[in-house]
Amino acid sequence: MKKPVLSALRSIQSCIILLTLLMVSSPRAEAADINIDLFTAGPDTLTLTMVGSTNNTMTGLANVIGSARRIDLEMTAEGPGAPEVKAVVLTGPQLLNYTSGIDDDGRVALTYNANGAGLNADLTAGMLVAIRIRLFVDAAAVAGGMPLAVTLTDGSANTFTVTQMLTMSGFQFVQFTLSSFTGVNLTDVDSIVIDADPMASGDLAFSLFSVVEDLATPTPTATRTGTATRTATATSTRTSTGTATNTATATVTPTATATGTATGTATNTGTATATRTGTATATASGTGTATATQTQTATATHTGTATATQTGTGTATATATGTATVTSTGTATQTPTQTCTPTRAPIGADCADPGQCISGFCVDGVCCGSICNGPGEYCDTPNQPGICVDRSAPAPAMGAGALGLAGLLLGGIAALALRRRR
Repeated sequence: MKKPVLSALRSIQSCIILLTLLMVSSPRAEAADINIDLFTAGPDTLTLTMVGSTNNTMTGLANVIGSARRIDLEMTAEGPGAPEVKAVVLTGPQLLNYTSGIDDDGRVALTYNANGAGLNADLTAGMLVAIRIRLFVDAAAVAGGMPLAVTLTDGSANTFTVTQMLTMSGFQFVQFTLSSFTGVNLTDVDSIVIDADPMASGDLAFSLFSVVEDLATPTPTATRTGTATRTATATSTRTSTGTATNTATATVTPTATATGTATGTATNTGTATATRTGTATATASGTGTATATQTQTATATHTGTATATQTGTGTATATATGTATVTSTGTATQTPTQTCTPTRAPIGADCADPGQCISGFCVDGVCCGSICNGPGEYCDTPNQPGICVDRSAPAPAMGAGALGLAGLLLGGIAALALRRRR
């Protein structure tokens, strides 16, 4: 497959995955916060196919501070294939998505200044303390560190830029405390600029810009459960004058009990029994019971954790001494378990209804990354389930050189056949 096709498929697949995942749990700003941009208005698309820059401004937008948004898109370097960097505002899933082709390098910036009129915004009203950005970045975007910058300018043209270097991929909140914007009059802010510079081949998506009252960062729900397991082992030694073999077998059966609360309690009960074979009988009995509960909970989650069964075996052997020894060994093991609860089927999974899919699209019986309703478009290709493919594309035509070679080959075959007949 040619590089431009690979690049296009990679960009489409990456974009679809990011967008559909962000749709599931993109939080909105609290009522007391100031919304900078919720991406519910102003669908927009900017594309570059060569080194350069472009921009576009949209006005009259709801849920956008100053009712206007300017997007600046720049390509700084081209890869070996068909170059492309793109910025798209999607008001359905409420986000701005930036994608780049293989080895293509670019950046995207968003400016909020009421289309040049100035915001005259008081960012100190109430108890506002920080600018919060909700985004997703892939591994390529942060491979060498991705600068994310916020610039504030007040009504007296005082300006200050704060930059953070992102090194972690995935969903995250990035916060810029207002007190770090030295020299800017926060009661009269005229312009807010948010600038992201991902690494080459990197993709990212913004889903929320807001000014918030607290620095608490929302986190996904996670539960860690610690389970302690004790194993009791009994060993018995007995003297016998004849030929006798004593076999003691200790069996510990742990029983895990899961409760429907934020606390998991595991109870292990061990029972040791010994069975004698021969003329002498040795019986060893030991019971080890350990109960431990260790729970770290971010939010209340119903979690049940089961602990695998461990079996200790003791063997009794007849010896020439007249001593009996019983040994019990207890071993404690702590196993942290992190449980995440999925809600919808991923792209490529079987489905019967769009509500079953994380993307919201059920096409041709599979969860599709897009609506995929164009002529000749299918989403159930066996080797690419969940990716919209246009099967109506014509087969590649044979070039003039290939036609000539085919003619020579057919002529040679015909001449060989005539010689054999003679």
